[in-house]
Amino acid sequence: MKQIRIPKTYYDDHILCEQEAPPVIKETKNHYYISPEEVMGSSGKMTTLDDLYTRARCYSNPDGYDSSFTGLCRSARWTVEAIDKYRKEQIND
Repeated sequence: MKQIRIPKTYYDDHILCEQEAPPVIKETKNHYYISPEEVMGSSGKMTTLDDLYTRARCYSNPDGYDSSFTGLCRSARWTVEAIDKYRKEQIND
């Protein structure tokens, strides 16, 4: 099964804001491994990486945010980078 390794900080915030996200397959101290596959979310709608990716892009630039959001913005940027890397690998396969 294909997996994408992303930081926990942004994913947890995404879920706390009641947003749909791909399911967690595996967990380590600082990261989740999520499924890139489209699945049925808890709201009954299909959840894709796009839901997580689009919102992460909004938070990935810390300009305009209070300094207390630095960690979240950094985690969002790393989430975007991880998804971009996965997508590039899929194109090359």
